[in-house]
This record gives sequence, structure tokens and C-alpha cells, in this order.
Amino acid sequence: MGGVYFLAYRGRSPLSRLIRFLTAGDYSHIGLAVVREGGELAPWGLRHGARPELELGAWGRWYRPWEARIRVLGIDEAHTPGTPVDLFRLPCTEAEARGILDFYRKHLGAGYDFLGALTSLVRPVGEDKRRWFCSEIAYAACLAAGVRLLNETRPHKVTPRIFALSPYLKRVGQFETGGRS
Repeated sequence: MGGVYFLAYRGRSPLSRLIRFLTAGDYSHIGLAVVREGGELAPWGLRHGARPELELGAWGRWYRPWEARIRVLGIDEAHTPGTPVDLFRLPCTEAEARGILDFYRKHLGAGYDFLGALTSLVRPVGEDKRRWFCSEIAYAACLAAGVRLLNETRPHKVTPRIFALSPYLKRVGQFETGGRS
């Protein structure tokens, strides 16, 4: 039985602090940890205790929404240096891991769902399959691969806090952005 790794950021920027406050949680962002294997992205292959270098996820700056996309980025690229990051392992089969990665790949370049992220906190207005926020796509990718992290929860209602509450995720490490571990 293999597994995939998710990153849960305890953001420090003003927007991250607002997300953490509004969701009453420790986390402001969720991403899928990936490694490069022979030029391809893979959600497995992360050695136990190793610090991942790449993330696949929904990311964007609120003041430049036209640039916000589902994309691959360096762990240190989009977060304030010194941001604490918890590393969670999701035990799953290789087929499930491939399904999770394939879901992300299918949506690479899709827009960031700022409205969905905000309304998930107060009154969900429904899903927009063309746009995603970070914990929504992470949860939807798991569901698409046949991995149910939470009971009776729709992806557009999953905040970073709720995602990390899954009993199937095991915290296996912590590091800080900017290279400090």
C-alpha cells in the first residue's frame, strides 16, 4: 500500500491569517506534494521524512485574480518565508494515487475560485467545475480516485481546516518554507 502526501500551510500573510480566522482553523492552504520522476510529476516517491520541493494546487494572489490557476509551484515560491507546513500522508493504492494526480492534471490551468472559497465559509452557493480553491480540489481529487476522506461532505464545502480533520490523513512531518526544517 502506497500513499500520497498533502501539504497544510499555517499561513502568515494577512490573507492567510484571515482564512485561518474565518475557518477557525490552523491551516490557510492545502496542496498535493509531488516530485519529478524522469521529467514527470508523481505524487509518490517522497522519502519518509523528506521535505518536498513541489506542490500541485490552486494558488493565486487576491489582488491579481487573472493569474490565479491550478498549477505546479515550488514549495517556497508562493508562501511567506518561515511559514510552518504540516505534511500529511494519505495511505492509498497506487491506482488511487494515480487517480488523484490525474484529477489535478486534468484541471491544470483552471481558474481559482475566489467566490467559492469565500462562500464555503458562510453559505455554499454550489460548485463551479471550471474554478477551484485549494482544499476543494484536493478533496475532489480524492473523491474522483475513490478515496473518501470525510462522510457526506461535498468538495465546495471543504475548507483547509475541514480537509485536515480527516481521520485518514496521518501527520508525518513539519517544516517551514524558505528551507528551514
